[in-house]
Amino acid sequence: MKRITLVTLLALVTSAALAQEKPADSAGPKPGQQVSPEQMDAMMKQAQQMAAPAEQHKRLAKREGRWKVSGKFIMPGAPPMTFTGTSDAKMILGGRFLQINGTAQSANPAMSSESLTVIGFDKRTGKYTMWGVDTYGTYSISATGDHDEATNTTTLYGENEEPGMGKVPFKFVIKNVDDDHYTLELHMQFPGMGWHKMMDAAHERK
Repeated sequence: MKRITLVTLLALVTSAALAQEKPADSAGPKPGQQVSPEQMDAMMKQAQQMAAPAEQHKRLAKREGRWKVSGKFIMPGAPPMTFTGTSDAKMILGGRFLQINGTAQSANPAMSSESLTVIGFDKRTGKYTMWGVDTYGTYSISATGDHDEATNTTTLYGENEEPGMGKVPFKFVIKNVDDDHYTLELHMQFPGMGWHKMMDAAHERK
């Protein structure tokens, strides 16, 4: 873990140094000049500021805890299938990411699952990020998106390779009701169908 942190920090410092080289009138070191201890200290502080959690990470931290989940799967052309489950969420890596371990139980054993999801906020792009794996497959999915303050909703968009259909767009819609309740929807855009809601799940803090 220390090695990964060091590599990341060095990359940030290098980016800061390169950024200082670009302007002709920059007060930083010119190409070919040695970086002074003062300049290195300033670049290290800038790198630490870039890597520090922001206000958006505090929003994610509000979802820490254990949650009771109830919802339904809505397959095209089939009646909805209900499920229940649990979700355990905690902030990791110094408050930079929200890790969620989930389970779902359904009357149809094929729809029961375990999942691991990591949600973050990328200060470089100003976007929320999501990465996830589950027992429905041997692949991972990822998505990025924004939070709408007016509706208190975060929408994350991505694409997934579906057999026989190629890349199918999907989106997760997370609606914050209050500190103890939120909803999660999964929508997919199948060829010739437009957007279809595949899952609707209510979360209540235990």
